[in-house]
Amino acid sequence: MISYFLPNKNAANPQHLVEVGLEMLLRSGDVNPRYADLDGTGPGDQPGQLVSWSGEGLAYLPDKQDWVPALPDPKRNLPAGRYWIGLTKGQLPGPLDLARADEATFDGLMMQLGDGNPWVMPNALRFPHYLGFNDAGEYERFPTKDCQPLYERTLWALDHAQSVLREEMDFDMQAAFDYVIEMLAVNYRICPQLVSMLQLFNDSNLFMALSKTTDVEQLIIIREEVKKNSSV
Repeated sequence: MISYFLPNKNAANPQHLVEVGLEMLLRSGDVNPRYADLDGTGPGDQPGQLVSWSGEGLAYLPDKQDWVPALPDPKRNLPAGRYWIGLTKGQLPGPLDLARADEATFDGLMMQLGDGNPWVMPNALRFPHYLGFNDAGEYERFPTKDCQPLYERTLWALDHAQSVLREEMDFDMQAAFDYVIEMLAVNYRICPQLVSMLQLFNDSNLFMALSKTTDVEQLIIIREEVKKNSSV
């Protein structure tokens, strides 16, 4: 079970999630969240509402649940405690608990993350594409309009990974961490704080996670070229 408590909110309105910085939980084509306004107070002894994608997550049961207040978000000037994350005591959600509806997801490559579970990292080459011709009149696959912005993000990841492999720049772990969270949120209802709580990414898997969203074969070729040149 996982649910969110939004202090001083009421009525079913997805904008409430956006206002507290949880817009990443929402995605076109996914199942809509469910809302329950509390008659009394919730976490932090505050009035508000519960938001969840499962019926069992719409009950405030402090004896059976752990509630964690939101951390501050200095990048967006959002305060601590603007929401609370609720989990069943002694249990952490996994990919099956957080998976979006199939219609909202993109195909990708499976990878075991820091919690020991297999997660699917969306892969740019498996995004929806249409077939056409480029400016040179040659056949080519093009990402569809709805996934174009996300596809362009993967181009940054590919360029960054290539530069790192060629030792042209250091690996930007902060930017990579933000990126892989964004990509994982395509297929799962996650937010940065939940990713941190689950300890999904670490020093040893972050570069691989970023790579799996791009042209993996191209990166393997570059890595082998670098190894070959360094041994000469």
